[in-house]
Amino acid sequence: MRYIAWLIIFSCTAWAASAQNFTAIRGGAALSNLKYKVESDNRARMTWFGGLVANFELQEQFFVRTELSYSKRGYQRPATATATKGTISYNYLSIPLLAGYQPVKNLSIMAGPELGYMLSAKAKDDINSSDIMGFVQNRFSVDANAGVSWSLTPELMLDAHFLIGLTSLYRVIYTDANGVDTGAGRDGFNRVLQVGLLYKISGH
Repeated sequence: MRYIAWLIIFSCTAWAASAQNFTAIRGGAALSNLKYKVESDNRARMTWFGGLVANFELQEQFFVRTELSYSKRGYQRPATATATKGTISYNYLSIPLLAGYQPVKNLSIMAGPELGYMLSAKAKDDINSSDIMGFVQNRFSVDANAGVSWSLTPELMLDAHFLIGLTSLYRVIYTDANGVDTGAGRDGFNRVLQVGLLYKISGH
């Protein structure tokens, strides 16, 4: 829980540190998966996200954007000899810290880190739902976030972001074809495409 408190404090500090030009709500659908270094049969799944955005103008065409966001991530798990098919869900509270540039009037591009904390993790199939948080070794995440926004009206934007996990969820033991341990490492990196709408609730 201390990570959640620090995320909220950091976000509030950033919002108070600069002249804010608008706040907004953002939400929509996401296509999420978990990338492994070794071959995996994971399949992407549809999820969702939502958050409160604050945008700060630095000078003409340049801005900083941050957000307090709740998102569901995860993937589809295929059936195996020992398990039925199902879904894996990770619920995150996160704060992107993005530097942005507006090359033309209605288009904004942005990129930066996103700091996150996993609130819960669950596995679900046709019969059972179970808590798998105990298998996750790293609840705190750092992602690379790149996005674009297109203004549809003065208050409404079409918004898309792609997140690449820089920190792994799991510690793993690698083996060769004979089942012999070949070393340990970290694996399981978030991959998320978010597409939604951003609606300004104050400012311009």
